[in-house]
Amino acid sequence: MWRGIGEMARSDAIKENDGTRMIIHWKCDMPEFYEMNHTKYFIFAFRLLTAVNGGSSPRLARQVTWNRTVNVSGGVGKNIEMDLHMEHMNRDYKESIKSAGGQLTQQTIERHSQMVGVGRLFDKEFDKNVSCRKTGHRKAGGANRETDLYHLVRALLSNNCVEEVNEARQHTGFPHFILNNDISNPLAFKKRIFKHKKKIAKRMNIVGH
Repeated sequence: MWRGIGEMARSDAIKENDGTRMIIHWKCDMPEFYEMNHTKYFIFAFRLLTAVNGGSSPRLARQVTWNRTVNVSGGVGKNIEMDLHMEHMNRDYKESIKSAGGQLTQQTIERHSQMVGVGRLFDKEFDKNVSCRKTGHRKAGGANRETDLYHLVRALLSNNCVEEVNEARQHTGFPHFILNNDISNPLAFKKRIFKHKKKIAKRMNIVGH
């Protein structure tokens, strides 16, 4: 439940493009990156936190804080990660370029590049409002989750997760599960941070000269 609520909070911060909250989430996740040996994400988190706390120019700090999502469809709370949007555009481009076969020229590449992104949104709106032909996007109605709900309720009942208790709040489905967010070796964690801090300071000193 703790992780589920945390993922909901992170997703909401992205949808609302709340840069301050996203930075806080990176800070909270940094110890876990260390504990789980996710070195790449640990270094990225450290560099990001350094950049927004005086390690870069004010302009760059604002950019990495508030320019991390994109809203391609308009509306409030509909932002997605910029990296995810780039993946979507790369996928659309690869699908589009297949129609050219082996006849790839500079003009062909430029034309297909213009067909993705904004061009794809124009095509979607034209299909919906003008041509009236079916597209791959669902226009109305909701997903049928009756089967999933049935399995969820059955799992909760079989684990006695909905029984009324009078002593205290508890969850009987996972009685031996323990959530531990402590750092196993705080001194090594501190040493790792100082090592990366020295690397960044050395790089900044070289660039400054």
